[in-house]
Amino acid sequence: VSNQSNIVVDQKHWQEIGDIDQKGHKEQSDMLKRVDELFDQIQESIDTAFEKGIKRIKIVTDHGWLLLPGGLPKEELNKNLTETRWGRCALIKEGAKTDLLHLPWRWNPNIFIAFASGISFFKRNEEYAHGGISLHECLVPSLTIEQPQQSFIAAKITTIKWMGLTCKIATSEAPDGYMMDIRSQFNDEATSLVLTNKVKKITSNKISLMVDSDAESKSAVVVLMDDTGRILDKKPTLVGS
Repeated sequence: VSNQSNIVVDQKHWQEIGDIDQKGHKEQSDMLKRVDELFDQIQESIDTAFEKGIKRIKIVTDHGWLLLPGGLPKEELNKNLTETRWGRCALIKEGAKTDLLHLPWRWNPNIFIAFASGISFFKRNEEYAHGGISLHECLVPSLTIEQPQQSFIAAKITTIKWMGLTCKIATSEAPDGYMMDIRSQFNDEATSLVLTNKVKKITSNKISLMVDSDAESKSAVVVLMDDTGRILDKKPTLVGS
């Protein structure tokens, strides 16, 4: 949604805000003056979404960055060795040699990319940068917040009983429509062992699930979720026993 007035309760929405990366490249360390402004913008978006009836919000960011007032250290790399040079990495000419860390390109192993070391940069007088081999290019923060007025949910898994490859599960205080799954990794829905692609919903605090025969005798986790997919309870089990 580009305008929060278009938010519809019980539907999933995506909203993108902020231009902190553009400001960083343009304003360098002066971008720090905008941090409070950015947080105010985020807070306003969250408050408005909750006022519209949204119950749960997941916040993620793009990449992080390096920021050093006064300038990042300069990494030396002879321009005659490169085809193209960016701030944190450079495309090495065929046959060229460098002492810097250089690795083959994933899509063409005959092409090598050289990387600036540590927090260094291939250009002078740069305070803000990102790229290269860096934690800030690999780690994506994820923050989930919920409507503060939402009531406490006491739904629990009470019993797990196997009859061959069918698992009969009982719950307590789980409204109809809550979901159940059996996974090899509790927080990864892609590891589900259940023989259906349909949503597995609880009715009258009970549900039966059948799993793949390849999973027999393997360790797994029974997972109870609300109607948004949030995990409320989990219990370990041994498939078929």
